[in-house]
Amino acid sequence: MNRLALVVCCLVLATYNVEAGPLETSINTFLNTSTVKLNESIALYNTTLVTSLNSSLVVLNATVASLNAAFSSILTKYTPFGVNTTNLKNGQTFIGVTQLDYNTLWLKKGYVSDIQSHFLTQVAAVNTSLMSSAATMTVASQYPSLPSISGTTCLNKYGALLTGSPVSVDRLTTCVKNELPKVVAPAANATSIFNFVQNLAPMLLGMVNSVCSPGINTRLSTCISAFFDAPNWNTLTYGLPNLASDFWNRLYAVNAFRVKRCASLVSADIISLAQNYTNLMTKCMATGS
Repeated sequence: MNRLALVVCCLVLATYNVEAGPLETSINTFLNTSTVKLNESIALYNTTLVTSLNSSLVVLNATVASLNAAFSSILTKYTPFGVNTTNLKNGQTFIGVTQLDYNTLWLKKGYVSDIQSHFLTQVAAVNTSLMSSAATMTVASQYPSLPSISGTTCLNKYGALLTGSPVSVDRLTTCVKNELPKVVAPAANATSIFNFVQNLAPMLLGMVNSVCSPGINTRLSTCISAFFDAPNWNTLTYGLPNLASDFWNRLYAVNAFRVKRCASLVSADIISLAQNYTNLMTKCMATGS
């Protein structure tokens, strides 16, 4: 079985080295440290996803092998007697390529890269907001409305809030960590479906032996011909594998949506807090508090 390769995920963010005052310098360090933590959580999410998918692929391989064995058994038994086995052969071919589709499907969907790209956008927005607030505060601190107001005191009080945990980009790690159990869950559910397919398919294929009455012309009977010619073969050869694929894919798609939605909300909250701190700084420069 081909294992899914681990794709190393990280947020490729520029180091912030703005030539400015102490506040901007502190925020530079704060942002870079927070980003490291966020990178680690993204990498953990990726590792968990790969492990989850690989565990499902183990069962998928067993399912493919079971289906092929069931198809081969029926084809070997009845092909020499002139029945039309085209539908079954087509189904076996389809089943044979199912594994390849699964091995590449999650990469095509790009769950992790999609999340990574979204986080890049959100982190960039947060960084821009914090640095803008820092610059605004630094400039404002130089212009108190009254001689009795200390710009340094106001800057120290409200500028420090820009390096506090409420506005840290590593708050985004919560969005990832909260989803880790849900990344594992689809594998268990998909495994259950694969087992269902693995057990059900041989039973359906075995109907030709259990339903069609034995007799001198059993192999050429109307019952047997109907078994091979029935249009509902698509239900087995296409429907069941697609059921598992659909179920698996949708669960991961919903998971990715939740992670991205959470990141959007967290970044919006951080930006709102930064703006609020800037407003408080402006008020302090006007009133002294």
